[in-house]
Amino acid sequence: MTPEYAELVSDNIRRRLAGESAAERYEIDMVGLQGQVSRLEITSSVVDYDRGNALLITGVEILPTQTPQAPPAVPPTAAAPAAVPRC
Repeated sequence: MTPEYAELVSDNIRRRLAGESAAERYEIDMVGLQGQVSRLEITSSVVDYDRGNALLITGVEILPTQTPQAPPAVPPTAAAPAAVPRC
């Protein structure tokens, strides 16, 4: 994760395991193996594990989407086909 989120994440983990009030959902920036930065939504739940508590942490990458662009407007004269005479 990027350094500016390290304290937020570690404090949230400590609070959740101690049973204190903490965020159940938050967003962070994560640095990938090749240096790319991705936005993640993090959720966590306290679970019983091996005679104690543990956190089940899930991260989901948030991907930007592109809004489909409308096709360019067609001028009215070009849109209507010429009338074909009937024989």
